[in-house]
Amino acid sequence: MRNYALSLSELEGELRTLKELLIDTGLLTRPEAVREYTHRGERVAVTISQPKDYAYGAWVVRLELRPGRLPAHLEKAGLLFPKLKGRVFVPGTVYGHAVHNPDTSEFELGFRFINNISEFHMYSSGCDEESNETGIDDLAAVLCLRVEEYIGDYIQQNTDPL
Repeated sequence: MRNYALSLSELEGELRTLKELLIDTGLLTRPEAVREYTHRGERVAVTISQPKDYAYGAWVVRLELRPGRLPAHLEKAGLLFPKLKGRVFVPGTVYGHAVHNPDTSEFELGFRFINNISEFHMYSSGCDEESNETGIDDLAAVLCLRVEEYIGDYIQQNTDPL
């Protein structure tokens, strides 16, 4: 053998990584959700779900833009995560994006859309899920508003006055 062999544990690790990547990109479906919340706006639908195999307080957030509602540049742009007490956001493998925060003049980890979809993980941080100040319904509404405002501002800035 010419050093092409992988140990079983290395192969299992590679398969786990591949499965996570396929799930993050939507090419492989997630396990059925135990709980799920949806908020629909004019341009985006936000679904927050907790798959069966996720720990309590761990969630998957999926944002899906309605067809034809995405300004062309948004495919490459990143949006900042909202700062919410008791919540931590971790973007999936392909949806993470460095975003310039104009308030701090620093780059922060945010999210982006690919083919009208963005997906990331969200965790309850520093408190139990039941006592979290930011409820899941409120969180879905805040994320929806963040995307709606971003797209609305872009459209307003790039529309010629009548």
